[in-house]
Amino acid sequence: MRIVHVSTLKSHPCFSRTVLLQARTHEVFFIKLNLCGSFSQKTDAVDQKNGVTYMYLNVREDRDFAANPGLEEKLSQIFRRLKPDVIHVQLFSGLNALSVLRAAGAAGIPSRKIITLHDHSLFCLSGTVFDQGGVCLLRSFEECACSSCLSVAQRKGLSVFEYNRLRKKRCQEMAALADVIICCSIWQRDVLARLSGEREKTAVLYYGVEFSGKKQGAVLGRAWEKFFRGLAGVGSGWQQRVEDGFFLPSFGYLGSLWGLKGIETILDAAEQIRPFKFRIVMGITSGPSGSGNDALLKRITDHPRIRVVKDVGREDLYAKFFSQIDYMIIPSVWQETDPMTLFEAFFYKVPVILADRSSMTEKTTPGINAFVFEDAASLAEILRSILENRILKPVRRRKNFPVKTSKEYTRILENLYQGESDLPVEIC
Repeated sequence: MRIVHVSTLKSHPCFSRTVLLQARTHEVFFIKLNLCGSFSQKTDAVDQKNGVTYMYLNVREDRDFAANPGLEEKLSQIFRRLKPDVIHVQLFSGLNALSVLRAAGAAGIPSRKIITLHDHSLFCLSGTVFDQGGVCLLRSFEECACSSCLSVAQRKGLSVFEYNRLRKKRCQEMAALADVIICCSIWQRDVLARLSGEREKTAVLYYGVEFSGKKQGAVLGRAWEKFFRGLAGVGSGWQQRVEDGFFLPSFGYLGSLWGLKGIETILDAAEQIRPFKFRIVMGITSGPSGSGNDALLKRITDHPRIRVVKDVGREDLYAKFFSQIDYMIIPSVWQETDPMTLFEAFFYKVPVILADRSSMTEKTTPGINAFVFEDAASLAEILRSILENRILKPVRRRKNFPVKTSKEYTRILENLYQGESDLPVEIC
């Protein structure tokens, strides 16, 4: 097959690996759209790496899929020249998927058109389905009245109702032009169906993960078994972190300081259980500095029970982070589409403590591999229960951690490319 990926991101923990795997057996092209203030007809650069041909275009950031004839014509030229069998739109906020799909149609090539919704931008301007302190109900486009919609409608000289009708029409057009829409959660699929009426073309596919340290995961499993046998497992998993003569449980957070990641919920919960002895390991990814983030980072680094781990790369994710924790906390405020940290935790057989967000809880089995909390107080109660009762969850076996490898994820994608899976389908 000749496959063309279109994305604003070149690097991603899941699909970047898939692109490289596809390049081993297929012709793979990757059109990287560089978001900037304006569109340039010029293809800025072309390079090849690991069997993938990368092409770069400067484009205007577009969150509501407005008409862009220049971009459509440029992409049509590229598609006519490449004659791809598959055009795969990796949809993140800012990418004008409608222009890509229209260009594919204008090229006159019978390519199979796939969209993966890496966020919720197909039906939400911000891509987060979150507004003014809460998750949007999203009963219909017509009822959408978030600050983003109000602002854009005003700028376009439309009522918010008229503007949302326009958004609905564009969403329905994209659904009509695509052959398959891959959703990252059942929750996301159901919202899309409710808003656009499209369900027959959707597939739910969770991300796959793969690291170089597979054997480390196996060692972790053995350490759990030793602990359950009362052998006080050492090295990884529940390490023998002794303080004042007893084990010191360790919780982890991996992510950015972005407000919707919910890191302040962990800090508030930690304050409520301050008398206990515990440790929180935080792998903080780099992010923009500013008074808010700087103050938050100071609050983290000043906390006596928090240890910050810097420069955690994928090559040492286990050694620097997962080998140091017993539970992974995922406190996200918004309806996360992945989150990769959940799958990474499952890969290393680390149970999760996560916020009650349907798009995340659907990927877990509460009571087997997860605890679920609603707010800082309920998170504190879970942590307190673990610390007081030394709760050890029976999660030693791989079957309790359903996670795909990158190869399995890629194989499923290629079945969807070739139309070998009956839709609608849930491949969780």
